[in-house]
Amino acid sequence: MKLIGFRVQNYKKIADTDWITVRNLTAFVGKNEAGKSALFRGLSKLNPSDGEKYDGLKEFPRRRYTNEFKRQDWPVASGKFELEPSE
Repeated sequence: MKLIGFRVQNYKKIADTDWITVRNLTAFVGKNEAGKSALFRGLSKLNPSDGEKYDGLKEFPRRRYTNEFKRQDWPVASGKFELEPSE
């Protein structure tokens, strides 16, 4: 199975990245503090390698936490996958 696209929403300062296409080589370039690391930490919630679950108190956008967090189950990371021919 191969990741072909992903989306991060409601994670720290990221409201919604919309769908980002992933190819064999994908580069993320930006200034310091632009959100590159937050993007990948949000994406890691799709399948955490360290077993760390999503903590809304620390990771949901702070300005929205009090009014919105408990209203629904907020998506954080979504992925589009493609099966390899052998699968």
